[in-house]
Amino acid sequence: MIKRSAHNHHLKMWLFSFAVLFLFTSNFRKGADLQQHIDLAPTYVSAHLLWAGKGNSIYDNSAYGNKRSPEWVEFERDQLMGHAAETTYIYLPAYLILVSPIALLTTFAQFKTIFLLLKIPFLAWFLASMACRWPGTLKGGAIVVGIFCLSDSVFDGFRLGQNVEFLAVLVPAYFYASAHNKNSSASLFLLLSVIVKPWAAVLLFYPASSLRIRQASIQASALLALIATQWLLLPEAMSDFVRLVSDHNKISILSYNNLSLDAFLHKLSFRDWMQHFGWNPAPNHPAMLSGILRFAVTLSLGAIALLCRVGKYRRLAVLLIPPVYMNIFWNHYLLLYFPFFLDSIRIVWGRPIFRGIVGATILITLWADAEATRWLINGVILRGLSLDQLSIVLPFIHFLGVTLLLLLLINGLRRQWSKECMRSAPFLWHELTKNRKS
Repeated sequence: MIKRSAHNHHLKMWLFSFAVLFLFTSNFRKGADLQQHIDLAPTYVSAHLLWAGKGNSIYDNSAYGNKRSPEWVEFERDQLMGHAAETTYIYLPAYLILVSPIALLTTFAQFKTIFLLLKIPFLAWFLASMACRWPGTLKGGAIVVGIFCLSDSVFDGFRLGQNVEFLAVLVPAYFYASAHNKNSSASLFLLLSVIVKPWAAVLLFYPASSLRIRQASIQASALLALIATQWLLLPEAMSDFVRLVSDHNKISILSYNNLSLDAFLHKLSFRDWMQHFGWNPAPNHPAMLSGILRFAVTLSLGAIALLCRVGKYRRLAVLLIPPVYMNIFWNHYLLLYFPFFLDSIRIVWGRPIFRGIVGATILITLWADAEATRWLINGVILRGLSLDQLSIVLPFIHFLGVTLLLLLLINGLRRQWSKECMRSAPFLWHELTKNRKS
C-alpha cells in the first residue's frame, strides 16, 4: 500500500510537470494575445471603476448587447488601447474584491499575464490528478493530458481569459470535503466556487441529495451570509447584478459552443436558426416549451442524485444541472467534466466497437473547432446534406458531449440497480421456495 501510494505521488508529480510545460507552450501565447480578451477585460475595467467610486457603472452594460455606460467606454479608451470589452461583467461584486489587489497595481497586459500564470498550475494539477487514476502509467497519462490540453475547452479558456480553470480544483475539493463531513472546508470551497462562477451554487444539491440536512444547512447559511454581506455593503451593485442575471437568462445564443439544452431545443424548433449561428441573441425562442422540458429534466437529475448510491454518479447528476437548466453553457465549462469523459472511455475500453464510438464522440466534442474535426463533419459525415437537413442534424452534433454524459449517468444508475437486484435475488428465491413448501 505504501509503495503504491508513493508510486501514485511520483506519477502525479511527473504528469503535473508535463501538463504545466504543455499548457505553457501550447496555450500561453494564445492567452496572452491582447486582441483576445473578451472575458477578462470586463473584470479589469470593473475593478478600476469600483475603486474610482463608479460602482454603479459596473452592471450598466447590457448582456450581449450594444449598450455601454459612458464611464466604461471612457476607461476602455484610456486604458485598453481602444479595444472594447465585448461582454459585460456578470460576476458577483465579491469577485472584484479578490482580483482588485492585482488589477489596481498592474496594467492590463500585466494583469492578464499574472492571471494566466495562476491558471496553469490549477489546470495542470486537475489534469494530472485525473490521468493518474487512469490509465495510471506515465505514457498513457501523458497522452491523456495532451489530448485534453489541446481541446477547445482549454484553448478557449486561455484565449478568452476565462476563470473556469480555478473551478477545476475548487469543485473536486468541495466534493471531497463534503463527502468527508468537513463542513468548514466544504463551505469555503462552495463560497469560492460561487464567487468564481455564480451558477456553482448548484453544488448545494450534492449534500442535499445525500440527505445530509445539517451539512446542506451549514453550507446554505454560509452562502446566504455571503450574499447578505454584499447586499449590505453594495446594495445598488447587487441589485444591478440580479437585474443583469435576469436579462442574461432571457437571451438565446445559437453558436456551436453553447452546449445548453435550451440552445439545442431552440435550434430544433427554429427552422432558420443557422442564419443566427453566432454570438448575438437569436429570435423565436420557444420559451414555454424550453422551460417545461428543462424543468422536467432538472427534476429527473435531482431524482437520480437522490437514488444514486455511487458518489461519482451523484456528483455527475448535480454537475449536469447547469447545462440542462441554464440557457447558456459555454464549451469551456466542459473542463469540469473531463474526468467523466475519461471514465466513459475506461468503461468501454475492453470493447473495441463501443470504444471507437465513445472515443470518436469525445474527440468530436473536445475538438469541435479543430480543422480536422470540421473536415470530418462537413466533408465526410454531413457531405451532400441540404441546409434544411443540416439544420436538423447539427444540433445533435453540438449536443453530443452532454448526451454522452447523460448516457453515462443513466448507465451508472442501471448498473447500480442490476447489482441490487443480484444481491436481492437469493433472498427472494429463498422466500418463494419457503412459501411453496409451506
